[in-house]
Amino acid sequence: MHAKHFATCTLIVAATYSVSAAQSFESLSTDEATKVGKLLTQQAAKIEKPQLKVEADPDESRGFKIRRDGVVVVPQKETRSVIQSDAVNDAKGAAVGYLFMSSGFRPVIDKKRAADDAVRSMEVQTDNGQQVEVTCYILAVRHVEGSDWRLYAYGTGEKPLIDSKFSEEGGGEEGPINIAVKDVAGSEGSLVVTMFGTYTAKLQIGYEGQ
Repeated sequence: MHAKHFATCTLIVAATYSVSAAQSFESLSTDEATKVGKLLTQQAAKIEKPQLKVEADPDESRGFKIRRDGVVVVPQKETRSVIQSDAVNDAKGAAVGYLFMSSGFRPVIDKKRAADDAVRSMEVQTDNGQQVEVTCYILAVRHVEGSDWRLYAYGTGEKPLIDSKFSEEGGGEEGPINIAVKDVAGSEGSLVVTMFGTYTAKLQIGYEGQ
């Protein structure tokens, strides 16, 4: 790799009820994504002892929604420069942003929904005063060796909750980080994370919502 409301904050992620649900995903407008991204990163900035520090750029937020759920990704400032830095060679990787999910969504690890104590939850107050629970994941990129580049997603532990290998596909939407839903089957699916329109990694996600 060459570095290369939605009630103001009810969020979604990659996966879902069914194929018919997948067909009704709706991308957030630039204004919506930015507004939600700013609100969420303000809260995420209060995280104590994060594995990596994120200097988020809410203006580059991307996301989508379905019914009352959604997901938003907020990239790190100067993401391309981060990927070109030596920090990607560190064991923890280099921080590239935040991933926020509504509480009904969870990563699926070894065919099991991630445990409550493995994910970082936080409460956010929406414009109408409602308290909404959201899970927050710190995203990082690590260069292991040669062509082996990984996307890490950190929950509460010192080690990544998710470790996904990047592949080079191309043809994606421009921007530091974009997300899309694919391969939906029943209550699970893949959140495809694309960096700079070229490099993709997949996170398996399950849904248990209304």
